[in-house]
Amino acid sequence: MNEYRYKKIDAFTSEKSLGNPAACIYLENGHILNGDKMLAIARQHKGFVSEVVYCSESSQADYKLVYYSSECEVDFCGHGTIACMYSLIKSTPDLMEKSELVIETNNKGKLTVYNRIPEQDAVYITAPEPQYIGTDLSLEGIAQNLDLGTKQIPKQYPTDIIDAGLRTLIVPVTALEDEIKVYPHEQ
Repeated sequence: MNEYRYKKIDAFTSEKSLGNPAACIYLENGHILNGDKMLAIARQHKGFVSEVVYCSESSQADYKLVYYSSECEVDFCGHGTIACMYSLIKSTPDLMEKSELVIETNNKGKLTVYNRIPEQDAVYITAPEPQYIGTDLSLEGIAQNLDLGTKQIPKQYPTDIIDAGLRTLIVPVTALEDEIKVYPHEQ
């Protein structure tokens, strides 16, 4: 049985927030796991963390990151990337000296990690390039599923699906009080 370095890390913690937990598995010394094994491990984490990040060596960047939820491989996980890279940089003296690292992601290309641990006790990452997917959802259907009236969604601004690591439906809303009242129908 292989053993891997493992950490559960909370990203975005503060005095007021417990953060967002991610599991990080560091695949070192050329160890690799296939997709089925990564998914099986991620399924064991259901209810414990939302994503598992697998960090390994890369021939194209400083590190390669692959992300899994308990359901499937995911294209990108921002909080997991921050958690994984913060821990890795902070525990590796050679990396602490670098101000930037390049990571290869499984589906979103190369991204830059900015080491600001010495000054701010933080790391920052670039987001994947956004993809504008478009949508054929009707204004009426969107309004109904958000418990809004169609007049509360201005037509002069686009409604679109954008993917910058996570697919998001962007819906303009006329007033802040309308936005605060939005409760999407999850189904």
